Amino acid sequence: YLENNYAIKITTHEDTDEVCVSSVRWVDRENSKGVDFFDKYLGKKVGWCWQCTNSQGYRDSFMISFDEVVIPQLMFIVVASSIEYREISKLE
Repeated sequence: YLENNYAIKITTHEDTDEVCVSSVRWVDRENSKGVDFFDKYLGKKVGWCWQCTNSQGYRDSFMISFDEVVIPQLMFIVVASSIEYREISKLE
């Protein structure tokens, strides 16, 4: 979620398998459909974002944190034109 009713949209670039991140107008929040996993992040303000480049020079991953958190909380990785996601946690 970004301010002023904007949201983050994450897609893949068909030719390069890179992650594409953009902001889109979030018109109908009440009827938004998505993955249940992300429910706890809906409505939270984006804190920090990172775009990661792999050893071959492609931007195939994206990390994000919410609210005032500086450490990444979610990671999106493009593998074979599909977006995979992981929740990041601290190892104890």
